[in-house]
Amino acid sequence: MRDPSTGRKARRPRTLPAFRPPPRVRRGGAGPGRRFPWPLVGLGLILGPVLGLMALGAMQPTIEFDALEYHLQGPKEYYQAGRIAFLPHNVYTSMPSGVEMLHLLGMTVLDDWWLGALAGQLLVAAFAPATAALVAATALRWGSPRAAWFAALVYLTTPWVFRLGTFPFVEGPLCGFHAALVFVAASGWTAREGLGPRPWAPWGFAGLLAGGAMACKYPGLVSAVVPFGLVAAAEAGRRRSWRIAAAFAVGVAVGVGPWLIRNLADTGNPVYPLAFGIFGGLDWDPGLDAKWWAAHGPRPATGGALASAVIDVAGRSDWHSPLYLLLVPLAFLRRGSRGFAAVLGAYVLYLFATWFLLTHRLDRFWLPLLPAAAVLAGLGADWTRSRPWPGWLALVTALPVLANLVFITTPLCGPTDGTGDLGRLRRAAAEAANPPLARLDASLPPGAKPLLVGQAGVFPVDRPVLYNTVFDRERIEGIVAGRSPGEIRAQLDRMGVTHVYVDWVEIARHDRPGGYGFSPAVTRGLFDDLEDSGVLAPPVAMGPDHLLYRVLGPPRPGPQDARSP
Repeated sequence: MRDPSTGRKARRPRTLPAFRPPPRVRRGGAGPGRRFPWPLVGLGLILGPVLGLMALGAMQPTIEFDALEYHLQGPKEYYQAGRIAFLPHNVYTSMPSGVEMLHLLGMTVLDDWWLGALAGQLLVAAFAPATAALVAATALRWGSPRAAWFAALVYLTTPWVFRLGTFPFVEGPLCGFHAALVFVAASGWTAREGLGPRPWAPWGFAGLLAGGAMACKYPGLVSAVVPFGLVAAAEAGRRRSWRIAAAFAVGVAVGVGPWLIRNLADTGNPVYPLAFGIFGGLDWDPGLDAKWWAAHGPRPATGGALASAVIDVAGRSDWHSPLYLLLVPLAFLRRGSRGFAAVLGAYVLYLFATWFLLTHRLDRFWLPLLPAAAVLAGLGADWTRSRPWPGWLALVTALPVLANLVFITTPLCGPTDGTGDLGRLRRAAAEAANPPLARLDASLPPGAKPLLVGQAGVFPVDRPVLYNTVFDRERIEGIVAGRSPGEIRAQLDRMGVTHVYVDWVEIARHDRPGGYGFSPAVTRGLFDDLEDSGVLAPPVAMGPDHLLYRVLGPPRPGPQDARSP
């Protein structure tokens, strides 16, 4: 084709292959002969109810202990204090808290810590459709519209994804960052050299996303910063541009740097409480560090453990979907995207291997591999168009999707009382999470301030409390050590403590073999002595082995008290 003004052959504009839509997308113009988009309508009819139920579930109070101990309790304390501050009694709040800031945002805007937590959870749930869109975009870019539809379908109908949207966990947003990283890094890698004035820009964005993943939780360093940092370094070497690696590093620093700086200022350790042997850390010691790693460190890597882990991740997990096992292997048979599938499959294997070798193998820690696996599942669904595969595809996806849809409507997957009264749900959730603690909160008079021993899931408590997690220094131990009964009473008075609540059930759970362990200074004899010496009144039972003591006033003048050991 020639330019009529010059007579010369016209040059077609160059486009980036990584951003060029597939042929079917380019040809699909609007017109009377265009086919009705039944697949898109069907996808909407399936995913619409999923997202609706997820939103309703997100706006219900949680009973998950981790959320009540730190995911929500940390933002609650920040909101009540009016600032983000170091909490020496809750070590979990010293970890990166990017997701928890969504809850704090809700609390600040609504000026209510309880309603704000629900608003924050709704924001967390919004990451599920956003992640599905990124998964679909990746499958479309390196696959086809069919691959994109199925990738989104597989991801959003996974019960784990629904659960992450209805509970205050950080893995939902973490999956979103990983999905975005895959898309951005793959786009940057496949872009033609020399096109565009800023070839480092996508890698700066990738660094920001990797830093954002680490700002969700420390394992993001291994799952996002390290692997994509290596890809950025390889790209910098391939294109002979140090700016690419520098842009990635700057992006990471912007994404996670504020949390590391906070820890450095608060404790002297940017990754507190990790790396204690290198950086040390305020209010941390070798004993607490050993206790932490005994609970959170890597587990023995044996053949049996590996086989069990493979089975769990492949499908035995309670909230997994069989569609991954059915469709992911087929992605490596699809012509035109085998290279991309191989790289993505290697990344999935890397995430599994690092989860198995470097963590305590809690199931939520392997979930960042779901977005990449969903892309592979979408590619696998479109591995061939030859008959009879389309019919088999409809069959093998319909049954698992139907089963997953039924499952997410049950309490086994998430909250189901989406139309209930919030006041009733608030009381019911507190009672379901910890009946004795709910009874304590309801029975204490206004102005009472209890010291909790052995219990840290305190988010629902609607009054000031003193507590500590099992991995922090035990507060009662610090109060009684080296003090006489009179001095103990005076110290409790200075702290404003009116009652002492002891959860012997939780203490016994920690002290059992395989538990986290508990301070040996906390014994029944200690409280018997405090009762006999007039520091505490006889206890009132709040539960089967949950005792509430009232702190007594000053005794009558008498002989000098003996000091406690």
